[in-house]
Amino acid sequence: MFSGKPRQIWIGRVLGGMVNGFKSFCLQTSIHGFNHIAAPRRHWIERLVWVCVTAMAAWGVVGISLGQWQRYINNPTVVTMDKDYRTWNYTMAAATACEQNRTNPEKVEKAIKSRWNVAINDSNYYYYSRFVNVVANSDLYHLRAYEEFKGDPNLNVNLYELTVENDPNLNVNL
Repeated sequence: MFSGKPRQIWIGRVLGGMVNGFKSFCLQTSIHGFNHIAAPRRHWIERLVWVCVTAMAAWGVVGISLGQWQRYINNPTVVTMDKDYRTWNYTMAAATACEQNRTNPEKVEKAIKSRWNVAINDSNYYYYSRFVNVVANSDLYHLRAYEEFKGDPNLNVNLYELTVENDPNLNVNL
């Protein structure tokens, strides 16, 4: 019949190798607490205390890390804090507010009157008003809106000045 001796020898060698590997790791690592577990001439109670302390510290680190990871997954907005030697500087997250229509109707009327000499009751006023709105509200995703005005020599104006001139007055209260 088959005896359990060879299996016990094999398990003993594996466990002995794991213990020796863990002891070598504990003596060579710079992680606080591990060197106290494997230090020579320690009482077994002292080793047990250091195993418990190290295990609780590792559990705490994992718990805090998982909590922070879950917080990041739920809301990936980051607020940073810089600490100098004596003071704390809080840098709050920036907020951007963009209006849907980035023009001021009164300013649009003045810009059209000054550039093209077209009053609000003229038939071409709506055409120039659409152009000013396209310029003021343009971005890289909506450049096709310029196709309507392609080839019109009357629209050869400084687009930057036109945009800045028609900016709405934003009153933001913090």
